[in-house]
Amino acid sequence: MISFEWDVVRDIVRRFDPFDSDMSASTGMFSRFAAVRDAVHPEDRARFCADIEAALLGETERFETEIRILGPDGIVTWFRERGVVERDQRGRPLRMIGVAHDVTAQRGKPSLEAASARMAANVTPSLRALVIDENRDAADALALLLGTVGARVRLAYSGAGGLAALNEFKPPLVFLDIAMPYLDVVDLIRRIHVPEGDRISLVALSASRAERRVQLIKDVGFDGLLTKPVRFEALLDLMEELSCHETKRG
Repeated sequence: MISFEWDVVRDIVRRFDPFDSDMSASTGMFSRFAAVRDAVHPEDRARFCADIEAALLGETERFETEIRILGPDGIVTWFRERGVVERDQRGRPLRMIGVAHDVTAQRGKPSLEAASARMAANVTPSLRALVIDENRDAADALALLLGTVGARVRLAYSGAGGLAALNEFKPPLVFLDIAMPYLDVVDLIRRIHVPEGDRISLVALSASRAERRVQLIKDVGFDGLLTKPVRFEALLDLMEELSCHETKRG
């Protein structure tokens, strides 16, 4: 499983493997869209391009496809990919981020997918995370990135929805856009019910690192800050930092 990020304007594709300890998360693997397209099996290439174009034009809610990748050694690998497109105020595509899963084994053995699903249903998720952001594209994109590190994610697109999800879902990790209109961040946090003995890590989301924003984050007591659009390497660094803090508390 890999995470990808495509800067549509500059045509730069970056791919990250969150489980590859030998690869620097700050660099990733760079390429151009043409190189990605040419790696797709010739029989799947036209469909792949059509799925990409439909997502960029807004004809589909998100990018989804299942394709074969033809390696330089001739080995064929099946990938199931999905992603979301971030746009500017005029609706023009700026960036696509998403994940790609190697499903070669499932394609060869259909029963394996069902067995994996049954196993997953019996395993308690290691991490629950809540994303509160009125910008649906940004929230969905962050949810995709969190999914690549095994998080079970709940989304809320308003302060009221976020508070309800907080008290119902009881996630140990919350990402909150502090610039949402009609949202009193301090009041929202005060209304969070945290069971005795539990703790919630709060991460602020902001489009800028202006001094007043940073001061608000310090005053309220957030555990971290991510600048939007959230980049995968920044998310990994933050989650590693939060994990270290929890270990020390333990």
